[in-house]
Amino acid sequence: MSDHQDKAPQQTHVAWDESGSACVCAISGPLLLPRVADVWRALGTHAFGARADIRVDCAGITELDSAGVAALVTFVRTQKARGHTVTLDGLRPKHSAFIGMLGGEEALVNAVPARPPHRDTAGPVLLTWWGDFRDMVVFMGRTAAGVVSVLRRPSAECWKEVAHCLQLSGPGAVPVVCTITFLVGFVVAFQAATQLERFNAQIMVAQLVGFALFRELAPIMTSVIMAGRTGSAFAAEIGTMKVSEELDAMEVMLLNPYRYLVAPKILASLVAFPCLTMLADLAGLLGGVFVGAQFLNIPAYVFLKESFQNMTIGDLGEGLYKSVIFACLVAGIGCLRGMQVRLGADSVGRAATSAAVSGIFLTIIADALITMSGYML
Repeated sequence: MSDHQDKAPQQTHVAWDESGSACVCAISGPLLLPRVADVWRALGTHAFGARADIRVDCAGITELDSAGVAALVTFVRTQKARGHTVTLDGLRPKHSAFIGMLGGEEALVNAVPARPPHRDTAGPVLLTWWGDFRDMVVFMGRTAAGVVSVLRRPSAECWKEVAHCLQLSGPGAVPVVCTITFLVGFVVAFQAATQLERFNAQIMVAQLVGFALFRELAPIMTSVIMAGRTGSAFAAEIGTMKVSEELDAMEVMLLNPYRYLVAPKILASLVAFPCLTMLADLAGLLGGVFVGAQFLNIPAYVFLKESFQNMTIGDLGEGLYKSVIFACLVAGIGCLRGMQVRLGADSVGRAATSAAVSGIFLTIIADALITMSGYML
């Protein structure tokens, strides 16, 4: 396995060191057919004591062909037949694979692979983080400019794209959002009932379900669902367009991708998320009502009355406010991951996965920050 180039052949050196407990033979340079005879003479003419421990340092071998493999394997077999212990040390992975491919597994029994060079990973990691932060800042600026451009100078093409994204983000997500939030309300009511039953306060289940849904669970569950459904779809759509060089074609035609692709998705999400959150509130309440009516003997109108009795406009407003923030995060990170796609179809899949994971992570972080700030202010 050699890389032949049109240049003067390098010299191959064999050096013996018997100062330690083992006889060390260091081979450096290309171990190719023109050099095998010299290397074999240097290996075969060396005298060993009885049952010597021989270590062949192969870290310096730069090139290796089938003749070199034959020399190494024959040397190992010969010395083992004489009762010596032979170890090939520092073999490069490609050289080990080449020896094994040519049937020299016997020589690799005690082989020690080459240690990978130590690399300082702090620098590349910091550079990667800095590059991601820079991309995010540039994306946020261009997206804000695109949204302002659409609002100031709307065009039929932009609004058609907004309507298309709204259809993708809104009506298509209603069944899954309502089903999951119904089950969430069902589970929360059941769990709360088992605990409040000890204090004969089952009626408090209605207030707990309403408070938890309107302030926390409905906007969070909606955002999590939309991150996996819509955020990944945005990333895949823009990423596919970038791989197929459609974005480059738009820029050549002086069409701003942030105005015609990113801004409509952001605007559509700003409309769809609050609407879906309100539907999630109703679906979750229905789940609680079902538990109250079937298992707690609480009529539906009593359950709803208790749910809204201590509810304020601020509770509903906080949930809708969170849904707006979550819409910007989920749609924005989906479009950002799409813009970061490199050439290759596999990068589109990675971008879609990253958009879903990042959207869910940012949703939880944003919810924690908003909740903390609400109690601290």
